[in-house]
Amino acid sequence: MDYRIRKITPNEAFRLMGCNDDDYKKAKCVASNSGLYKTAGNGIAKSCLEAIFCQMNINGVPTWEEYSKKYT
Repeated sequence: MDYRIRKITPNEAFRLMGCNDDDYKKAKCVASNSGLYKTAGNGIAKSCLEAIFCQMNINGVPTWEEYSKKYT
């Protein structure tokens, strides 16, 4: 069996990081493909970060809901 590994496109990399296609199109205007891969790879997915913060239960530290009420 011959298996071939396909490299993801920069647009797919942005989608995996939680960005929409409009964000990708804006970044594409100012960066090369290698720059786009670096941009997508140097971040953290928004959904991953939200999950981490939701699981943190530190005594004395306000929850995200309590903290955000101060600034809305």
